[in-house]
Amino acid sequence: MSLQFEIITQTSMTTPTLLEIGDLQIGYYSQISPEKDKINGDALLVAIDPSNGEGIIAVADGAGGTPKGDEASGIALEELKKLIKAFNEESSRYPVLDWIDHMNQKLLDQKTGGLTTLCLAHLFDADSVRNYQCGDSSMLVLGQRGKRKYRSIAHSPVGHRIEAGVLEEDEALAEEDLFSVTNLLGTGETRVDVGPILKLSKYDRIVMMSDGLTDNLLLSEITSLSLEPKIDDALNKLKALAEIRMTEINKEIGKPDDLSVLICQFARKSI
Repeated sequence: MSLQFEIITQTSMTTPTLLEIGDLQIGYYSQISPEKDKINGDALLVAIDPSNGEGIIAVADGAGGTPKGDEASGIALEELKKLIKAFNEESSRYPVLDWIDHMNQKLLDQKTGGLTTLCLAHLFDADSVRNYQCGDSSMLVLGQRGKRKYRSIAHSPVGHRIEAGVLEEDEALAEEDLFSVTNLLGTGETRVDVGPILKLSKYDRIVMMSDGLTDNLLLSEITSLSLEPKIDDALNKLKALAEIRMTEINKEIGKPDDLSVLICQFARKSI
């Protein structure tokens, strides 16, 4: 198994990066909060087999309110990269939950108190994806015509109210406890939500993001802009609107934060 790896940690990008890996198109962007000048606490990982498009993509967001939180996301994804590289079985079904346990233990072993979110997509069997989530980084699967095929639920009071049906998705940005998170990687009580196995159609897009996007844009805006025909246009428009929301004066919604977005488009002949 020969994988192509891309990992972004503690880095603030100025323009999106676009990748062609086999028949997959992947674009990503990550930048530091406009109110920070040192470390971008978000991290991204791409680990894809070019021969079949199978592998792992992930977004992590270090919890800035915890000691060394800005470094925790990178530590977690570097550990994940090592685990993926060490996996030598002839199978595309990775032991993802075991790997997440190792990542959690790695953070605990640091003894710094650093915590991070994790949103991971496992691509396998040429046409399937499954989401694994801890925290409020999130994932969408969008059809070519804008159908929202899947949305992960944030581990937060707001996310739980949306899941329960007592709060509309586009009302979330006005909630006072929008920025609260109830579950993070790096504790002895971490839990992981495992999504359903989703069968993908040609040109479906997976959109993975930190809360720097979801706390500044409405879900309807994220969906619409993510479906721009060109992935780099989608990333640039998401970035531009998020920056406006983060920096505008007398704003009703939005907050400055590190921002990361990863878009993976399925254009494989085998689907």
